[in-house]
Amino acid sequence: MKKEHLMISSRQQKTYRIAESLSIKVEIEHNPYQIPLEDCFKMALRNNKKRAFLFVSKWLGKHIPIDPKKSLFVGALLGYEYKRQEQNEIVSDSMIDSIHTILKKPKIFDDSEWIFQTDDPVTFIGFAETATALAYSMFRCFPNSRFFHTTRENVLGRDSFITFEEEHSHATSHRCYVDESYINHQAEIILVDDELTTGKTVRNIIRSIQTDFPRKRYTVVTILDWRSQEDRNLFKELELECNCEIRVVSLIRGTMSLQQTGSLQFDKSDKKEIRSDVSKPKIIWKELSDLGSPPLEGIQHFSLSGNLEIYKVPFLKETGRFGLHGIEIPQVEGWIKNLAKQLKLERGTGKLLCLGSGEFMYLPMLLASELGEEVAYQSTTRSPIHVQQTHDYGAITGSYFPAPIDEGITHFVYNILENQYDEIWVFYERMPKYENVEKMAESLCYSGVKKMNVYYFLKGE
Repeated sequence: MKKEHLMISSRQQKTYRIAESLSIKVEIEHNPYQIPLEDCFKMALRNNKKRAFLFVSKWLGKHIPIDPKKSLFVGALLGYEYKRQEQNEIVSDSMIDSIHTILKKPKIFDDSEWIFQTDDPVTFIGFAETATALAYSMFRCFPNSRFFHTTRENVLGRDSFITFEEEHSHATSHRCYVDESYINHQAEIILVDDELTTGKTVRNIIRSIQTDFPRKRYTVVTILDWRSQEDRNLFKELELECNCEIRVVSLIRGTMSLQQTGSLQFDKSDKKEIRSDVSKPKIIWKELSDLGSPPLEGIQHFSLSGNLEIYKVPFLKETGRFGLHGIEIPQVEGWIKNLAKQLKLERGTGKLLCLGSGEFMYLPMLLASELGEEVAYQSTTRSPIHVQQTHDYGAITGSYFPAPIDEGITHFVYNILENQYDEIWVFYERMPKYENVEKMAESLCYSGVKKMNVYYFLKGE
């Protein structure tokens, strides 16, 4: 890399004013691919007393709709950066140009060119709910590895062998329902998240793992690393405490400072309310097993909803919530691609939005990437974000509705504009409750969409 590029990236500063009384200043220390910050994220406020701000990624396909190929590529780019730092390679100008080209034109991304190996069969762990697809996208680039993601779901009949907390989150408890063989070894564990602000969640899971399954090496991989020097020192202290190495790999690293001059006020008046003057989209239900997919290996255990109702619908194994090995990737991807060929026949003309649901992100994202042109992807979320129509803000529209199974949990979807799409396809891992989907459709009346296809993979008894 040219020296002047290093100087520019190391001095980059920007201040984001996200409320009258709140602004965030960031200073970049490490940006080897010279990624403009405005291409990577926006800022928003969230209704959370523990942390009132949010970096809203333009790459995850969570809060902001994206070309699904872009999000798949970002996972591969994390894999490349992990290997580059491990091998201490210099970033070439040609690689920078290639990465910028793919980010601008994701359709040219060829995942077969982004395959890597590790010396040992490492385990990738993705953090629910935001980073489940990001971690999966990175994992698929390492065929000799293993993968699972944490979950907020309660699963009857299974014990979580690792439980840890994400204190600043709206849903704090993470659970892990994989076989112990995924971490009962001495190989490296790679923890994947979209952003590190303090790194406390990462420290929590490392302590939890080290208690029963100690090892010598962890790597934390993330898009953004905003840890202060104090937080970085806490990582060094944890290394000494746990007698292990903790390496952090990020695409962009810097520091951030919060400047708040008064209290923040939040209410629900900014969310899209149900309108009686607009008809809701017509809902078309489709069980995906009717479309010729192979038999699915559903985990035959059931979730316990927040209101103590047992909802007897098994989970999908293919999500990675219960663990996957790299050798299973071709089968999963082949199945999704065949499914996409059949779903293409159901497409109308115009723009299509594919929506994942909560933690169920990667499989719908991969499917959306195979559906042709004019397809955007994003997912519903549990994260309550303050909506406002201001320039370059991260959530300019918002709708809320019950979670697909548990009406005690609220889901949100952001940045769906009026008359932006001709169709919306919603993908669920498990058959949702009819009345909850109806409420979701009602909340999207303002979008102008006339038809909403609802696809689900597994149905109940």
